[in-house]
Amino acid sequence: MISTLVYFIQFLTAEFEPYSGHMGPTKMPTEEWDPRVEFEPNFYYPQEDCLWSYCKEKSIGWNIAMPAAILGAVPDAAMNVCLPLAIYASVCAHLKQPLTFPGDRLGWQGGVSQSSAMLNAYLEEWAVLTEKAKDQKFNAVDSSMFTCESFWPRMAGWYGIPWTGPNVDGLTEVEYGYYPPPRG
Repeated sequence: MISTLVYFIQFLTAEFEPYSGHMGPTKMPTEEWDPRVEFEPNFYYPQEDCLWSYCKEKSIGWNIAMPAAILGAVPDAAMNVCLPLAIYASVCAHLKQPLTFPGDRLGWQGGVSQSSAMLNAYLEEWAVLTEKAKDQKFNAVDSSMFTCESFWPRMAGWYGIPWTGPNVDGLTEVEYGYYPPPRG
């Protein structure tokens, strides 16, 4: 369970999948025209290529909306990071243990842009109804920053348990397995 939680903490410090934030730090803010990061196969790029090819073949327009992480209470949202965090906090509360942050300082302090379902819906509606938006992709970020440093104490408070952050006695090195990482 901890390894899954570490993955989600790393996810929180990464930007969108198209920008390969899961492979290491990326340029912030990420922008729609940033070049592809092709260290390894990325399932996102073939989807884009397929969309563009299909639309060209059928002579129809396309739009791509790229939201950031969406946090919140949403039923049946398998990619929603709140579910594993809530499970982790529930288990800690049941075992009467502190909510221990499993990541490093970057995961603790790194700010992440958020998206809301409402923002995404408005953007997507605008994109399909606006001729000038045809054949473009757009980031959907509402500029509300999320950090585990701010969230962790609140989550522990909801469950009535103490919490601990990362060990900050020294710098923590993180090996991503990609050199250089997407940011360089």
